[in-house]
Amino acid sequence: MKQSIYRFRQAMPEIFLSRRNALEDYEDGNYPAKITLDRNFRSRAGVTENVNFLFSQLMSEDMGSVDYNEKEYLVAAADYDECDFPEAEMYIVGDMDEKVGRDTEAQFIADKINEIIAGGMTVRDKNGSRKASFRDFCILMRSANNGKAELYAKTLADNLIPAYVANKTGFFASPEISMMLSLMRVTDNPVQDVPLLAVLLSPIFGFTADELARLRIAERKKPIYHCIVKAAESGDEKCAAFLEKLGELRMLSATLPCDRFLYEMYDRTGCKAIASAMKNGSQRSANLNMLVDYAAKYEESGKRGLSGFIRFIDRIQRRNSDLESAADVSEAADVVHIMTIHKSKGLEFPVCILADLNASFNDDSARSVAAYHPELGICFDRRDSKRKCKYPTVGKKAIGIAEKISGRSEELRVLYVAMTRAEERLICVTRYDNPQKKLAQLRGELGTEKKILPFSLLSRSSMADWLLLGFLRHPDAAPFWSGEAPVTLPAARRMNFEIISEVKEPLKEISEAENAAADSGMLEEIRRRTEYEYPYSALTGVMAKIAPSELETSGFSTEYFACEKPKFLSRSGMNPANRGTATHKFMEFFDYSADVFDVDGQIERMVAENHLTPDEAKALERDKLKKFFENDIAVRIRRSPLLLREKKVTVGLRAGDIYPDIAENAADEMIVVQGYVDCAFEENGGLVIVDYKTDRRIDDETLRSRYRDQLKLYEYALGKCTGKRVIGTVIYSFDLGRTVELD
Repeated sequence: MKQSIYRFRQAMPEIFLSRRNALEDYEDGNYPAKITLDRNFRSRAGVTENVNFLFSQLMSEDMGSVDYNEKEYLVAAADYDECDFPEAEMYIVGDMDEKVGRDTEAQFIADKINEIIAGGMTVRDKNGSRKASFRDFCILMRSANNGKAELYAKTLADNLIPAYVANKTGFFASPEISMMLSLMRVTDNPVQDVPLLAVLLSPIFGFTADELARLRIAERKKPIYHCIVKAAESGDEKCAAFLEKLGELRMLSATLPCDRFLYEMYDRTGCKAIASAMKNGSQRSANLNMLVDYAAKYEESGKRGLSGFIRFIDRIQRRNSDLESAADVSEAADVVHIMTIHKSKGLEFPVCILADLNASFNDDSARSVAAYHPELGICFDRRDSKRKCKYPTVGKKAIGIAEKISGRSEELRVLYVAMTRAEERLICVTRYDNPQKKLAQLRGELGTEKKILPFSLLSRSSMADWLLLGFLRHPDAAPFWSGEAPVTLPAARRMNFEIISEVKEPLKEISEAENAAADSGMLEEIRRRTEYEYPYSALTGVMAKIAPSELETSGFSTEYFACEKPKFLSRSGMNPANRGTATHKFMEFFDYSADVFDVDGQIERMVAENHLTPDEAKALERDKLKKFFENDIAVRIRRSPLLLREKKVTVGLRAGDIYPDIAENAADEMIVVQGYVDCAFEENGGLVIVDYKTDRRIDDETLRSRYRDQLKLYEYALGKCTGKRVIGTVIYSFDLGRTVELD
């Protein structure tokens, strides 16, 4: 109940609370009953006891929906060794010559983290105790919007502290994404002056303002794109190169999915290399990758194309929304985590720092025309048409007060969640320009009762005020009273309080004059490592396992790249590769023991036995198959005492035997060669290989030259695998209808 913080999702903790209040405590097996789970196995006693001290004053049935008394107290059950550091701390940053803002607070937090790390604080993990590192720290904030989290991360970075921000914003505002979105819009529709000018002036194309002005002078009223076209036609090489590149991108955008298109766009424009060379290059490169991820998710949703993706982005921007930026460091790295309190629910960190506690509560609902409450109903402002004004009704005022109480109760529970994330050390940081003035104001609201009046809490505008109200009566809070506290409450554990009136300057980069002399030994080691060459680099492009068929050609050939019809255009629904596979299946399962070579009957049998599909049976060229069985080779196979079909062969060969031009130091490396011999039969004490080919429009010599290396490898492999001598190899061409002897 104390951690119910999802009211904005219509959560109603009152439902659970009414159920709990209706039940008796569990004793001697009575049922139904309630059991209070008060044991805390996460935090040190100094954390839990000071949380109890604070919320026993702040949280009540009227404010927070729970009467925080002894029954609600956290009981420290974690087993920790004694420590020499304060387990709970509170700091007020202020009383300085200049105005105190988030940047000052962030600098103090950076100083504190460096101080703790340098002090050698130890933390406990599953392997025992170890020194604290950056990943043990978490900065919690009520809200990270409007660049708040990024400001803290930047200040930490200025102090050489790596940080990870969960749910970073500012994606569209980043220069690299803005540039890419402009290029995408121009690719989709080049007759858009604003994105086109952004693209032309970008580092990708490098036009200057003077060059664009000269283009514009010639055609003042037409779109910039028409000016570029006219200049290209007049011989302007720079404009012509731009139009050529744009034409490539437009063609790709019409044929590729959006994510694939972005990859091609990055590659062809070099924009990723440009972004990586800019300041914070790793972050910018990660953002570009994130844009591809967003495009892939858009495609997965069933939508297609660049135009649709651009409209999707435009809708987000029109709503003044944003997408999450990429993180240039991993969440699991040794970094300080910066996240919202809601994001931290369910997590725990050795050191939790509560930051930006002075942020004002959100009271936007009070300024709306209508007010709604689940119990009180709905009310509106009253408009006076005569006086031309509006004013809240009594009902709206009542709902506003009820909503404010509910909202502040939620904020109190959010603060409770934040403070209970700490395992070993809880640090609360607030800021005031004039701390003494604020403290004097709050002291007047402290009474003699233990509970602070709900009205006092309701009138406060931030969590920082609540913390001061609750901790001012701590026995250790003397620094906040400018002397001994006149009113205190008993506290079970010590707590550290301090007003910070000075923070350090961020660490600055070393100037050239301050550069130390280079270490010759280190320079030599750096040179040795950066100039290292992998001795087996010749093998990086060589497969460790290949098939003999891969040796047919030395590289990719474009001769027949687009000649083959797609499967859906073939009358039979099968392309030549499918028909070749069907032919090989038929030859594999043909029954040579039959009395006659009945091709039609054998095909029917294979279909019935599911060796062939009906489509494959229809695609078989039966006349060519019958011609094979009229050839002498079929008779020789039938007479053979041993027939092998689709025989798997695997051998190891020297890389130098397969690739004669490979480097000498890599020539003795072993490469696995694995393939299937179409047919081999025994004759005169040796084996004869028969290789089926369905190539069309081919002659004997072309067959020999194309497949000689492959078949010689099959001869060697089959001999090794069977222990028999291979005495001959025959290629049977179904297109030629005859055998071709291999030399």
